[in-house]
Amino acid sequence: MITDFQVWSECYATMGGILSARYPNKASHLFAYLRTISQASCTFESSAWASYDMAFRRQAANRGSLNWGWLMQHCTMRLSQSEGHCQMFLLPV
Repeated sequence: MITDFQVWSECYATMGGILSARYPNKASHLFAYLRTISQASCTFESSAWASYDMAFRRQAANRGSLNWGWLMQHCTMRLSQSEGHCQMFLLPV
């Protein structure tokens, strides 16, 4: 699992370029997903964004297709104030 956002974003850019060339109508969804992960990596400490990414990709693989532009409906993000730090948790709804 990649937990460094810069490395992840470089890999994602490569994947996004390939998928966008094949499926041009998915490009906006891929950019929206990139924005979601980017915001999470800036907002929350640790690698919570990476956990979300793995859960999302697992769900996409199981379904065969998933709109990369929206947050997973079966998970919610919650802030936990612990010693002044915010963390993102994925919780089943």
